[in-house]
Amino acid sequence: MNELIKHSESKLLIELGQAIVEVDRPALPVAPRELIRRANIWLEKNAYALRTTICTNEDVRKHFESKDLDPLLVAISECIATIAIQLPVGTIALLLVKRGLKTLCEVTWSEDVQ
Repeated sequence: MNELIKHSESKLLIELGQAIVEVDRPALPVAPRELIRRANIWLEKNAYALRTTICTNEDVRKHFESKDLDPLLVAISECIATIAIQLPVGTIALLLVKRGLKTLCEVTWSEDVQ
């Protein structure tokens, strides 16, 4: 996971896109732009399931609030593993953190406060 932290969002999207393509059609080469597009489509299609699973998890919230990145990524990865079978859950977890976990979970977490 530590090696992934250094990657840019584009590189993480390419890695996710490659994993998606390998599940669909492992023998065909795909351009990086297409890999990024497929990764973004997967993230959009699974946004509700990701949000529901991750944002309601107490460990995710606890580690987010303590700003403890490694346990946060582990907790998110464990949630994602129930959704993203055969995909790199660590990559997806880091993408969600880089894109903004607070934004992803804003509605769920604000409901908890009220």
